[in-house]
Amino acid sequence: MPKDLTDAQGRVFAKAGTRVNPFDTRTWPTGAKLPQFEYSNVLVFFDARDAKQVEFVANLEHAKPLRYILTGGSPNQAAKRFNTRMYFDQQGTLSDRLHIQAVPSLVEQSGHAWRVQEFDVQHIVVGESP
Repeated sequence: MPKDLTDAQGRVFAKAGTRVNPFDTRTWPTGAKLPQFEYSNVLVFFDARDAKQVEFVANLEHAKPLRYILTGGSPNQAAKRFNTRMYFDQQGTLSDRLHIQAVPSLVEQSGHAWRVQEFDVQHIVVGESP
């Protein structure tokens, strides 16, 4: 936390410098009575300007719902292509925080941390399944 957080009565419940992991209730401020957090989606980072990445993402199948996050390309065109909402990683902020080195990548919760899987799509021939 960059500064102390206080409740409506001005009592500090999280001191400046406190690090909180939303996946780990042991790091939450004292008195937090919330259930363990489970993030139910898989984040799909990809560059929609790369036809091989688009082909790879178009053929993804996963048990969890997918959330698409563009690192490049047009969110509007990608949303039409996939018939779903697209998010854009402004200035690479999410990629930096998650230490993503290459796209496409799948990111999902694994215990108390994020698990990042990066994929090599150079072998993909556009128009064929991966």
